[in-house]
Amino acid sequence: MSETERTDRGAVMVVGGTAGIGREIAKYFADKGRDVVLTGRDTDRCAKIAAEVGGNTSSLAVDLSRPETIAAALADAGPVEHLVLAAIERDTNTAADFDIAGAS
Repeated sequence: MSETERTDRGAVMVVGGTAGIGREIAKYFADKGRDVVLTGRDTDRCAKIAAEVGGNTSSLAVDLSRPETIAAALADAGPVEHLVLAAIERDTNTAADFDIAGAS
């Protein structure tokens, strides 16, 4: 299946996409013509970085340290084909064992 065919199935969502490896991954997929949804804690920063990344990149403010707000923040995100979790600590932390204090 080609990259173009996959584009129709959903966006690439990059959680923690405003800096570091998350931002680079967002840029990579945007440069490939993919729809990218970039997330971070701060609405203004997310919008600024999404504009800098370019292409068809949009932004959503999502604060992982406030899990009770995540579902509402993502409610209008649309279909997502790939999810990149660049905001999680890289040691032994997993999505199932998400450390809220560590995210804060």
